[in-house]
Amino acid sequence: RFKGNHGGSNIYVYRSTDHGATFSNGTLLTTSFNDVQDPDIAVTSNGHVYVTFFANTHKGNAQAQAVVYAKSIDCGATFAPAKASSMNS
Repeated sequence: RFKGNHGGSNIYVYRSTDHGATFSNGTLLTTSFNDVQDPDIAVTSNGHVYVTFFANTHKGNAQAQAVVYAKSIDCGATFAPAKASSMNS
């Protein structure tokens, strides 16, 4: 779920283990980022789940764009904190 609001946005992941009949409560992936867009998800054959998105990061008065990813190694049950890598302009 991609949810935007005035000046910020959030990305949540919902998990189903019964082919979509029911879903878990959402897991917020963007706890350290609040200006995000374009989420994408990939699942590997061993059950690792990766969610990538773009974020505007802020340090003092400086702003930079970054590609951010969150990784799950337990089929999406839990996610490690999202990590950013700066983009060259």
